[in-house]
Amino acid sequence: LGENHADTVASVKELANLLLMRGTCGEAATLFRQVVHRSELLHGIEHHETMTSVSDLANALTSMRRYPEAEALNRRVLKWREASVWTAEHSDTYSALTNIAHLLKAQGKVSEAEEFC
Repeated sequence: LGENHADTVASVKELANLLLMRGTCGEAATLFRQVVHRSELLHGIEHHETMTSVSDLANALTSMRRYPEAEALNRRVLKWREASVWTAEHSDTYSALTNIAHLLKAQGKVSEAEEFC
């Protein structure tokens, strides 16, 4: 099928999720980066599948305590969700907001985090 085939990308994403659940976050993040790149090639930068993969990468980075990078990715996801078919009331948009709030709090930016609550 090839490394850029949709089924291959989906399989790599599943492997990354399994690694994340096992606590091997660095390996998971490496695979999620590949998935994001390949999803961008397959679907485009602003596609739902790409944004889901960006969110997954942000979760892996959060687990690694790489908060600034995870925050930037979550802000990208939030911006896309707010500009797309998702509204502020959609559960995925709410998840993006709470992810950013938690990341800001973890970085000691409590007053900024409160803006997302």
